[in-house]
Amino acid sequence: MEISVIIPSFNGLAKLPGLLSCLMKQSVRNFEVWVIVDGSTDETEEYLSSLEFENTFNLNYKVQPNRGRSATRNQGARLAKGKLLLFLDDDMEPDAHCLGAHLAHHQKFTGSVLVGNQMEDSSILKTDVQRYKAFLSRKWLNQLHTDASGRLVQPFITAAHFSISKELFQRIGGFDESLTDAEDRELAARCVQDNIPIHFDKKINAWHNDLITARSYSKRLHEYEKANSQLQLLHPEFFTSKEKRFSSLQKIVYAFFGQSIWIWMIDHFNVFMVLPLKLRYLVYDWVFTGSSYLKSR
Repeated sequence: MEISVIIPSFNGLAKLPGLLSCLMKQSVRNFEVWVIVDGSTDETEEYLSSLEFENTFNLNYKVQPNRGRSATRNQGARLAKGKLLLFLDDDMEPDAHCLGAHLAHHQKFTGSVLVGNQMEDSSILKTDVQRYKAFLSRKWLNQLHTDASGRLVQPFITAAHFSISKELFQRIGGFDESLTDAEDRELAARCVQDNIPIHFDKKINAWHNDLITARSYSKRLHEYEKANSQLQLLHPEFFTSKEKRFSSLQKIVYAFFGQSIWIWMIDHFNVFMVLPLKLRYLVYDWVFTGSSYLKSR
């Protein structure tokens, strides 16, 4: 077994069929799949137990009490029989060449980490805030810089789509199970500390079917802020504390747009749709930044 695909899943019944269907279409066949069901309350276990993929790939699953994403991924890694671990979130849908491209990379660059691209599928986005989030994702990925070999010049891993050898993953200790968010950023920091090269290949694509709402996105940003505070304590050399200093005018703008009524209106009655796109996205920036600003006061 060359590749083990590790999929953490919490209430992923609606998302797993799309991912498993994409795995059936992979150009390579010598791989196994481990779905770790992390305390789900939907019918994920019943769905997985009814599937038979022996002619395509070896499907396995394990059900556990809810332990969080880091512990769930670590559990999958412990159970994996493959030499190469490919981590995919349950809302990802990889292109047909994805597994083969990860395998080819590690045959060329042993002892490295490979981060794949993740993009929202514009054809399934239903709301303006989902299109805004897709715009931010593309903007962020375009800011990633690599050298001629594809090695990143800054520490970055997204746990939703990356690969690493099982031996290397075990040697660096896997994910930090004390973290509830930003665990992939912490893993990237430890890789840099150990001089483990992290590569990024934007041609290895997996579609991220994450249909957020303004409310869920605001909550996620707040959780990410808290996790980053933990990272500053764990790795001050990489995540130095930078106190946000707002001008008096910015504080007024964020205090106004940070009110929960705007989050509700974006989800239910989006009055900002009358604005031109650039101005509308700027207002969304104010809303989400303002929401975090008010929660941190």
